[in-house]
Amino acid sequence: MFTTSKRSRYSRSSSSSSIESIRQTPKRTKPSTPSKTTDKSSPTLWENDLQMASKPASETGVTLLSLNEKLDRILQSTSLTESNVLTLNDSVRNITETIDFTLKELEDLKSENKRLKKLVGENSEQIQGLKSRIADQHETLLDLQTRSMGDNLVFYNIPESAAEFTNRDGTLNVLLGFLSEQMKMPSDVIVADISFDRVHRMGKKREQGSRPRPIVAKFNPYRGKMLVLDHAKNLRGTNFGVSDQYPIEVQVRRKALLPIMRAKRDAGAKAKLVGIIFLGDKLYVNGELYRPKVTKKDSSENAESSEEPGHQFSGEFVHTNEIIEQNAAFQAHAVKIAHKLDVAKALKALKRDEKTFDALKNYVSAFTVEECEGYNDDGEATAGVRLLELLKTGNASDLLVVVTVQPGSTSLDFVKFDIIEKMAREALHLLYE
Repeated sequence: MFTTSKRSRYSRSSSSSSIESIRQTPKRTKPSTPSKTTDKSSPTLWENDLQMASKPASETGVTLLSLNEKLDRILQSTSLTESNVLTLNDSVRNITETIDFTLKELEDLKSENKRLKKLVGENSEQIQGLKSRIADQHETLLDLQTRSMGDNLVFYNIPESAAEFTNRDGTLNVLLGFLSEQMKMPSDVIVADISFDRVHRMGKKREQGSRPRPIVAKFNPYRGKMLVLDHAKNLRGTNFGVSDQYPIEVQVRRKALLPIMRAKRDAGAKAKLVGIIFLGDKLYVNGELYRPKVTKKDSSENAESSEEPGHQFSGEFVHTNEIIEQNAAFQAHAVKIAHKLDVAKALKALKRDEKTFDALKNYVSAFTVEECEGYNDDGEATAGVRLLELLKTGNASDLLVVVTVQPGSTSLDFVKFDIIEKMAREALHLLYE
């Protein structure tokens, strides 16, 4: 109210001064334009100035107030825009920092990934080295077991006597009678040169009418064993038998080679099972070591070097469910094959399968195709041989069976081989369903 009245006084004063100045101004001379007449209805310049100076002061004050309000709104909008810009700058700065942090994390992850790859490579080499050492130690253990059985002979199909269960020396007397009656050994030789550290039956007592349990005899001295073997020819044509005693794994190896040895002998060749020390699991034919058509390496990844250009494999594996036995994992896989070159391709395809592959697993395998056969123990000594024997026993052909074994913390001993055979049978059953 105060401002308005002030402006009103100011406006009046200004108007009075303007009128006074106009009055003191000399009269203007009208230009002489005889051809034109002046429009008396149009106001002159000094009349316009007088009219403007005579406008009410209230209208001028309202106009100024409106301008002030607009300026205030513009200032507020500008201030808000500046605040938004500052907020946006902060957001951009945070995003930039986040991107920089993410990039740094990515570089760290790349470095860590590179380090882990290098570590995995080193661990893989160490694992392969450990597998090789374990295989060597396993062979050494087999050799020691075979040496401990070096003075032993196993006699088969000798009927069990009731006296064996009542008399401490019952089994010994049965064996001495067998040497005299069936092997035709002179009594004086038996008395003078044959003596034993121990004689006993193998395994638990069986039901009456079942096959007799074998007798194991440990000779002392060793020459007594050789004398008995010299008379083993007298058992030809009978149901009785006698042989050296070997660990079960060596027995499996020999069992796979015995039919081949007999076939070579029938063909007129000189064939004999011998061993580097005592194992006797190597077959020599005419003085040369017998090697199957496809060796263990040929049935593994190394067989890829013999692949023929353009050869394709299109078979699909069947898979059993994985079972866990004392922290050890077992799973079997089987596939039909048409050529020996399919073996390497099939194994390669199986190891590329993310659902089944594990670098810690051993891939025990065996195959038969085109009158060709092979196996791969892959660290599980004699397991591959047993799989091959399983295929041959079932007259299986043109197929590959693989059992993956992930060792546990507890040793399964020979139970492991029974599980491997069981899983392989299940996979073959699925394949032929």
